[in-house]
Amino acid sequence: MSTNTDEKKAGGPWAQWLNGFSSLGQGAGGDLYRTILKDWEGWFGTQFEKLARSESFLEQVGKTLEGTMFARAQANRWLEQSIKAMRLPSVGDMEEVHKRLDAIERRLDAITERLERAGAEAKKPAAPAPKRPAPKGDPVDAE
Repeated sequence: MSTNTDEKKAGGPWAQWLNGFSSLGQGAGGDLYRTILKDWEGWFGTQFEKLARSESFLEQVGKTLEGTMFARAQANRWLEQSIKAMRLPSVGDMEEVHKRLDAIERRLDAITERLERAGAEAKKPAAPAPKRPAPKGDPVDAE
């Protein structure tokens, strides 16, 4: 077990190892490191360009993507079938329930509003009924 406090302060051996890579570009070996890195990047870039222009590589990438998309679609179908078999609601089922609940809520709000208006009108004092004049020349009254 290491008791070196400098190692603990630096973040452990992993951090020291990474710091060693960052210091490669400095000091006496820095020029050699930069030259090797530049050559490697140049070689890798050239190889990747050749690969990306290759018909067979592009065909393989296309087949791989096609297979991946097919597998994803198949997995989605199986998942939907499993959900239906377990009688669990799907997203579409839940959206339909929410739509129906919204419609019911709108109807209840409209009914509540109508009832409140009717209640407010019932609380208003009723206007007195207009008096009707007695009928003229009623034969029952003449006797």
